[in-house]
Amino acid sequence: MRRRLELAIFILILAVMFYRFQSGRENQVSRYDTHMVEHCVGRNTIRLPETFQRVAVTTGMFKPLGLTTQDSSFSVVVNNGNFSRESFTVEVDKRRADLKENGDGTVDVFRGERIVDNGAVIFRVQRIDDAYVSEINFLVGKSLVTVKLNSYNNHYVEAEENLSRFVSAVKENNTMSFDAKLQGFCLGSVVIAGSFKDERGAFLFKSDDGSDFDIEINTFSPDADEPLLKRMSGPDSLLTIFNVNHKVIRSGERRILNMRAQEWLGWAKLSDEEGAKSFKFAMETMRSSPSMAMPSINLTFNTGKPLPGGGTAKTTLSDDQAVQLWDNVVGSIKSTVL
Repeated sequence: MRRRLELAIFILILAVMFYRFQSGRENQVSRYDTHMVEHCVGRNTIRLPETFQRVAVTTGMFKPLGLTTQDSSFSVVVNNGNFSRESFTVEVDKRRADLKENGDGTVDVFRGERIVDNGAVIFRVQRIDDAYVSEINFLVGKSLVTVKLNSYNNHYVEAEENLSRFVSAVKENNTMSFDAKLQGFCLGSVVIAGSFKDERGAFLFKSDDGSDFDIEINTFSPDADEPLLKRMSGPDSLLTIFNVNHKVIRSGERRILNMRAQEWLGWAKLSDEEGAKSFKFAMETMRSSPSMAMPSINLTFNTGKPLPGGGTAKTTLSDDQAVQLWDNVVGSIKSTVL
């Protein structure tokens, strides 16, 4: 009788442990089985589970047609916050103070500011000799946008005129997805309208479980000298050099939009601790003729990242579940080019 009771208790304990284990797995899986949200990135859209949120800052580089190869590109930073006119003024005051503090009398010397249309503020900094960097700060909806432009041979006045004109190309995007009325390059909460010879953006979407999707889009850049699979699996890869405990789940070619692409799906385990496995999935497009309809797209999915409150997240997704998530996301990529 006693043995039966002990066996019953043992079975009950096992059942509870199994339930908790399964519940933990299902909770993470269910996070990724939720509603998929469409995001506009560059001149494309991509659908991600709603648990992945766009980070506060999105960056890009743009060079309008008509500028020469000697001219610098516009460096754009979009702070996708909830800014009011008052908080914008506070940020501008902080920026002014930082610029004044950074100079040392001969390098990075703050040379002044002026206010232009719609309350935009232009700062001018003399980097060294006749080299300057001018930046303009302005509100677009509730987002703070900062655009910088380098100039040389004392051509800062012309650079600042170009900055003022560039402001009119930055439009508010009230939806995270593509708005057909706003033809252009999506960059966070704004759209950069116009025709460019250089346009690129970096986009990051994070989940609070230590996973993220990282996207880089460069419309006109040529493909990398070494394709993705060679970099990931070749003798010079970090996985090979450091002999990392890893597994390749899938690697090879696939098609994205009308382009060839390579993908590498695998995981690495840097310790014997339970849940220490981290997925690293990567995809890069390959195209013979770069264009707005055929941009360079570099997409990665990562798990096991440090958590905001400290510590490292545990990965509980199975290989099959991670691959299914990846295929859903990659398969959702569409072009907005008409």
